[in-house]
Amino acid sequence: MKNTVITLMMMLISATTLAESLSLSSLFADHMVLQREQAMAVWGSGTRNTTVTVSLGSVSQVGKVDDQGRWKVHLPPQAAGGPFKLTVSSGSDKIMLTDVWVGDVWLASGQSNMEWKVDWKINNLEAEKKDSHFPKIRFFSVNTDVKLDKQQDVYGSRWQVASEQTVGDFSAAAWFFAKAGFKEKGVPIGIIDSTVGGTPAQAWTPLENLLTLDGYKAVAQDMKNNPDIWEKRIEIRARNEENKRNIIRNDKLTQKFGFHRLSFDDTPWKVVNIPLAEPLSDIVWLRKTIELNHMPKQAQLSLGSITQLAKFYVNGVLVEEKTWKDKTKVITLPGNLLKKGQNIIALRVVNDWDNKVQVGKDNEVWLSHDGQKMSLAGQWKYNNTVEPPLPEVERISSWPTGLYNAMIHPLTPASIKGVIWYQGEANVDRAQEYQTLFTALINGWRTRFERPDLPFVFVQLAGYLPKKNEPSESDWALLREQQAKTLALPYTAMAVTIDIGEAHDIHPRNKQDVGRRLWLAAKTVAYGDEVDYSGPTYQSLNVDADKASIQLTFKANTPLVMKGDTLKGFEIAGQDGRYYRAQARITGDKTVSISSPNVLKPLFVRYAWADNSSANLYDGYRLPAVPFRSDASH
Repeated sequence: MKNTVITLMMMLISATTLAESLSLSSLFADHMVLQREQAMAVWGSGTRNTTVTVSLGSVSQVGKVDDQGRWKVHLPPQAAGGPFKLTVSSGSDKIMLTDVWVGDVWLASGQSNMEWKVDWKINNLEAEKKDSHFPKIRFFSVNTDVKLDKQQDVYGSRWQVASEQTVGDFSAAAWFFAKAGFKEKGVPIGIIDSTVGGTPAQAWTPLENLLTLDGYKAVAQDMKNNPDIWEKRIEIRARNEENKRNIIRNDKLTQKFGFHRLSFDDTPWKVVNIPLAEPLSDIVWLRKTIELNHMPKQAQLSLGSITQLAKFYVNGVLVEEKTWKDKTKVITLPGNLLKKGQNIIALRVVNDWDNKVQVGKDNEVWLSHDGQKMSLAGQWKYNNTVEPPLPEVERISSWPTGLYNAMIHPLTPASIKGVIWYQGEANVDRAQEYQTLFTALINGWRTRFERPDLPFVFVQLAGYLPKKNEPSESDWALLREQQAKTLALPYTAMAVTIDIGEAHDIHPRNKQDVGRRLWLAAKTVAYGDEVDYSGPTYQSLNVDADKASIQLTFKANTPLVMKGDTLKGFEIAGQDGRYYRAQARITGDKTVSISSPNVLKPLFVRYAWADNSSANLYDGYRLPAVPFRSDASH
């Protein structure tokens, strides 16, 4: 009898374990878009060895839940249309999704420039938000996560229908891409946004592909062999991150001691010159006392570039807060805030990204009042120990393969039109390796999506950092070259953005041109349209020894043009490989002649070879020429 009871209990436990409620992958929700003209995969979990019926409109397919409790059904290809109801049933369980459309689904991925939201102060923000009523464009944002093993499901924001109320949280580059695509093709567009700021390409690459690459296989193998050690690091990181956030958000010490008030005694504090010559760490307080001989009626304050979170106080009053997504701006002070006599300007700055605080910029640190400008550059009192030091937080989102496992692999059963990608900034320090790494990423994704012809459209890095007067070596230019070399892969295309960068902001706010150029590239590689999506591309050169000049020939669909009165961005070198700025002029529809009095026997040419170039060669469609160098060995 006792054995019978035990057996019955085990049977009940076993039955309970096997009986799992019918569910769909989190990607499937109301308002979603399914890929047209491809077999449409629908998947989820359920009770083992039971049947599942999936219906879209009048079309149905039946599948079976496997021994692992998973199921996947492929609906036959359909033309664009909707709205449909998507119904999934198994026994007495039933799930129904509404407002489902069939159109084109694009996976948008990469780091912060693809992540960058419409609301994060893009150009012409208010007008763009008003022009956002496109209900057939939908977005799904994948939550950030890092995993050591491949996941079966993603978690995100659910599908959002484009409107003035929702578009602010969409990837701006992907939004302008989708908007251009919808206007031209007229079919519903679904964007799956799987992005994380500051992340390198290896974080998005499957482990198996990294194991084939020198420079990445050792750490990839260690992650594979010692998962417990890496999991422990994830736990430690989570605790430190929470502690760090609490310290940054805590305002109690400010209120208790009054670091921002005129009455606070900063005599023991050290002195530093603003603009800062070198970064400071942790939470940095800066104070400067100024003397005014009258009460200003109006005043403006400028403290130049601030990295990256800051609170600005004047006479104890919080006048401005800066987040990492804000550009530094001139602050208009409230009337009657400044007084005759002594006044205090105080600043609390912290960089929650890498703990390196930068403050100030030449000629941009000043106070203006009643038509007079007072420089605030020079000595300020500072202290970075009055608040607790920030704990070290390991950046696990940079770990090899972790983001792929959590944020891409669970999407690989999906039917998609293609991928749009904006990334590379985080790999500049290892630029020479990028083509090999990026190629492994693309091939890895194509294998997992079971699409060797999966279109992959990517953005070449925009200009960044201050422009230099003389030619110099550039890791940014080298990485752009590596990106261009990746075009050797079939079904790839590149959007050039060398002309829209900003010297002091790694995040160009002109995301309109990024999205438009991505769309032009996608039309060719994904839709087969014959369009001019690339600006002029270097084809060949001819040395004219008699004139000590070089004539360049470009591939272009229209005659070459330039912006401005002088053609810029070209450099020329002789056998010694030393480059000089070149005088350049357009000599024909597709030719440019360059020379320099410093190079009498020219051999080599570079164009837009800089962190941030003034290059201004275009085609008739106002698409910028692709940066290049004629001989990679120089």
